[in-house]
Amino acid sequence: MLDTQNLAAGRLNLQEALGKMIDPVIIIGPSNEVIFFNTAAEKLWGYRSADVIGQNVKILIPRHMRSDHDSWVNRHRRDGSDRIVGSSREVQAERSDGTHVWVSLGLSQMSDEAGKSNYIAMVRDVTSERANRLAMEQMLAQTIDAVVSIDKDNLITFFNDAAERLWGYESAEVVGRNVKMLVPPTMQEHHDGYVGHHRDTGEDKIVGTSRQVPVHRKDGTVGYARLSLRQIPMDGVSKNYTAFLTDVSDQQQLSDDTLGLIKDLLNQIGQLTNSINTIAQQTNLLSVNASIEAARAGDMGRGFGVVAMEIRALSNQAKEITKQIEGVVEAGRASVAKLANDTTGGGKTGMGPANHPH
Repeated sequence: MLDTQNLAAGRLNLQEALGKMIDPVIIIGPSNEVIFFNTAAEKLWGYRSADVIGQNVKILIPRHMRSDHDSWVNRHRRDGSDRIVGSSREVQAERSDGTHVWVSLGLSQMSDEAGKSNYIAMVRDVTSERANRLAMEQMLAQTIDAVVSIDKDNLITFFNDAAERLWGYESAEVVGRNVKMLVPPTMQEHHDGYVGHHRDTGEDKIVGTSRQVPVHRKDGTVGYARLSLRQIPMDGVSKNYTAFLTDVSDQQQLSDDTLGLIKDLLNQIGQLTNSINTIAQQTNLLSVNASIEAARAGDMGRGFGVVAMEIRALSNQAKEITKQIEGVVEAGRASVAKLANDTTGGGKTGMGPANHPH
């Protein structure tokens, strides 16, 4: 008897707590009948609790879905899969006046004292939030830049037409999959860790900045894009990221071609300085030999000796100039290498907030 009283008191305390919640709460019995309907639920649906208690829960969903609702719920009860328990999803609800609203529905399961399975539905009105998200998605879908959004689990939730053209994937091939499929292969293994680090620490250093990244396309080719990250709460969650990418593959190819020409020109200059340096060394050697022969000739060779000394001085000046040119060439090569690395992103950059926690 004491256990029965405790159970009854527990049910009363639970119902009292659920009744005071600001979000709608519904408890559904083993025959799919409504056995609890709190004040917030009355406000959302426009029904009084007395009008709903004992009725099949399908009166709360759109009419065109009611004929299949019992079989769908009962199938989950029978096979024990209950894939809808513990998760949340957006569904439509039909109010007492026939209008429809969108709600976020989360289900939990509990058993009564008879061991029968009941469901507790926690509901939140997301009509305005969903309308705003759809408007945002429509706007992003029409932008000329590629747009990719990921959720808190790094799953792709949005992939516009420009993104399809950039990567060569159809939206259906990527939505719902981890965004690491779009980053360079060398980064994929650690990408979740990189992004998770920045979510956990708040070190979103590149949010609001831009950088160039390699784009590994579906067909195996590699392009380049200018990446800018934003935190746009597409579903009200601030830890979601939206990436905007401008295709710069043509500009990168032009830059590569230009850098290649500069590199070739520097190599040619280097070869010329080597030739000049060789000639200067040979001239210097000839001037030394001429000075020796002039000394042997005595007074007759004195004038020739002066000329030989001037030639040696000019040879030394040529050697100094070639050293300076070689320094300029080496500095130019270093600058070209750095520029090439900067413009290609160094092959280390992905779609997350940064390429490494450091």
